[in-house]
Amino acid sequence: MAKASADIFIGKFVAILESEAASIAGVRDQVDEIKQELVFMKSFLADADEGNKANTQVEEAWIGSVRDSANDVENIIDEFTYHVYVQHRGSRFARWLRKTVHFPKNLWYKRQIAKKLQKIAVTIRAIHERNQRYGGGAAVEGKSDRN
Repeated sequence: MAKASADIFIGKFVAILESEAASIAGVRDQVDEIKQELVFMKSFLADADEGNKANTQVEEAWIGSVRDSANDVENIIDEFTYHVYVQHRGSRFARWLRKTVHFPKNLWYKRQIAKKLQKIAVTIRAIHERNQRYGGGAAVEGKSDRN
């Protein structure tokens, strides 16, 4: 009876781990994608800084939102990079031991990064939608066309 309940527990535990692993498997891909987004955000901010300083309040709010999101993206990328660096330093055995001993912690950590990436992606989409709703993009695009 004890063996059967242990097998059930182990089966459920493995199913949970597989589910979590599937949900965070794409973390590195998500980080690469958000890096590309950051390149465009920085380009937009550079263009906004070079442009005419006579921005409307809507444009200023839009630029501020993009700037805040860009800072958040940089922080997430830094956090991910640091975590990857910590896992890959030391001898081969030390890396294997660290991965084995800290597996649950690393799984939790990657899940947190995945959540942050999902949240920032939603935030970035919301900035675009809000900008379209309040018409901030037309005025900035018009300025860049004049330059």
